[in-house]
Amino acid sequence: MVFILPAVSNQGGAMATSVTEAGMSSNGYPADLDVDLPERNSRLLAVLFFIFIKLLLSTPHLIVLMVYGFVAAIVAWIAQWAVLFTGSYPRGLHNFALGFLRWSWRLTAWYLGLTDRYPPFSGSDSEHPARADCMVPESSSRLLALIRIVPIIGFLMIPHIVVLTVLSFALVVVVVLAQLAAVFVGRFPEGLASFTIGFNRWSHRVECYTSGLVDRYPPFRMDS
Repeated sequence: MVFILPAVSNQGGAMATSVTEAGMSSNGYPADLDVDLPERNSRLLAVLFFIFIKLLLSTPHLIVLMVYGFVAAIVAWIAQWAVLFTGSYPRGLHNFALGFLRWSWRLTAWYLGLTDRYPPFSGSDSEHPARADCMVPESSSRLLALIRIVPIIGFLMIPHIVVLTVLSFALVVVVVLAQLAAVFVGRFPEGLASFTIGFNRWSHRVECYTSGLVDRYPPFRMDS
């Protein structure tokens, strides 16, 4: 999921390029996201956050992402049938699903003030400060594919959903405080940024696991 959209969680305009290295992050988990924080944040954008103009500016992305997310969910489900019969997640479908998560994260990062660069209308891999990736697995679990097709996978994610729901209340407070800091000092405080990024990183990993982009159960942690 992701704060504006569940990372719910990042599937557009876009055949995204997936990562194929042995691991994405320092702890070896194959899905990760991050953002390059600016040295200074726009006070104007922080003010626009409070008067909901920033939400209005997000509307074109939200409309496209609603359609993209629906299609990406279907694509992810179809991909599980491919995994069930071939043991492999088709790269093109993997890239399409990942593109949605990338696009969602870039919009989320901009809306929350982690970056001032307006997100592109694309889920492809780019030089945008907000990055979300997921390693393409060499092979995927047929058993997990069957669980996702049924779907029973949601029951396995209940512990994560409970923790993330609780943390989301703290996230709202953190984001409001961070925007106030940006208005008065022109900076998103690092500690608040770390929590915000960590929450979305956790959500991204849960979404990647749920949609079958990775088979390794996500850790209960925010760090990369």
